[in-house]
Amino acid sequence: MTKRRWTILAGGVILGGGLLWAFLVRDPIQEGRCKLHLRRVSQPGGLIGTAYHFLPAPSSDGNSVNDLPTGFDQPHYYRVRANRTELAMAVNEGNPWTACLDTNRDGHLSDEQPVRGKIVRIRDWSKDQRHCLFGPIELTVPNESGVRTARIRLLGYRVDASGKQSSEQPKTFAVYPADYRTGRLRIGGQIYKVAIIDGDHDGRFEPVTLTERDRIGWPLCDWFAIDFDGDGKFQQDLSERNETQPLGRIVLLQDVYYAIDISRDGQELSLRPIDPEKGTLVWDRADCGIECRFWSDAADQQLVVPAEQKELTLPTGKYSVARIIARVTDTSGEIWEIKSAWNFRDQPSFEIETDRTTRLQIGPPFTCTSSVTKVADGTMRIEPVLKGGAGEEYSCRVLRTRRLMPAPAITIVDEKGTVLAADDFAYG
Repeated sequence: MTKRRWTILAGGVILGGGLLWAFLVRDPIQEGRCKLHLRRVSQPGGLIGTAYHFLPAPSSDGNSVNDLPTGFDQPHYYRVRANRTELAMAVNEGNPWTACLDTNRDGHLSDEQPVRGKIVRIRDWSKDQRHCLFGPIELTVPNESGVRTARIRLLGYRVDASGKQSSEQPKTFAVYPADYRTGRLRIGGQIYKVAIIDGDHDGRFEPVTLTERDRIGWPLCDWFAIDFDGDGKFQQDLSERNETQPLGRIVLLQDVYYAIDISRDGQELSLRPIDPEKGTLVWDRADCGIECRFWSDAADQQLVVPAEQKELTLPTGKYSVARIIARVTDTSGEIWEIKSAWNFRDQPSFEIETDRTTRLQIGPPFTCTSSVTKVADGTMRIEPVLKGGAGEEYSCRVLRTRRLMPAPAITIVDEKGTVLAADDFAYG
């Protein structure tokens, strides 16, 4: 064998050994702890969609902006929530769209580097839509120990080939993190994939407060994910066993509570079993079964409570109702079901205190009102609003043994009781 071949063979052995070391030796799976590795993302699908939120409606008022970069002659102004403060942002309409964000928080945009958007196709409501994607944009976040960084991306909704937004959703923008951290650990002989997301864009990971929300009420917070069933994906359906949740202090796993500990730099995570302080939740409700999801700064809860159960024990902390399904069985055995609306802003919250009782009245009896909006001269939009005992809002879609019932009817009368109009609502 020639010297050249020996050199190639030796190089192959070294390379193969290095790859073997990388897979088998580096970051071994440990009991209850792991290192977290950075994963970059571009489009907002999958896990990162959990931390995706809409910006408030744009404004033509630039009073909060001292100056603009050169060429910003058609600006629209937004406020981006990051690190519990609002950052000024201007988006210049054109081809391409250009965004400029006050990343250093000095109130000036002329010293910032504008970011040009690019047209991308993203699956949206079962069909491909053109969107305008910006970033990643790096934010500087001052704190007591120096400066941290957070990376975000911006998405402009539904644009045509020239970059112009459609009239049905004019100048709608959303923001989401440009990365997340993930790793694997072992608990009780089973391996779990975990992840954390900097959803409030402050460069650190802290338990949720649930007080900051976007315009539809979705929490602006850090998120924690754990692959309970080991299928390699993070389930995000609120109506099932959800594997993504606002980052709390603890997580329920295999009927055991574990404290979540994350290093200051976000590169290490550990889960340690604890017995948290608890209080009692009493259900003040009619005889119906309840399936619900509670977000919490303590431990996220997915509960199925039969009609006969009136109380349960929960860890001490603050809770927010994310999802409710109320079910009742009539005398003929038919199961009637109603679900909460996708309106997270108006859903009730409560607190569980140590060794104390908290009462929560959710579900029936329901009250029905209407929301009336003028959409054009002589045209009004009327929508039914259905609320439960705690003020929680429900969808008017009623299922009877899994069959969708007809939409409710509406009758409009004057002060004398004369019928002015009668019709049926339509599901939208």
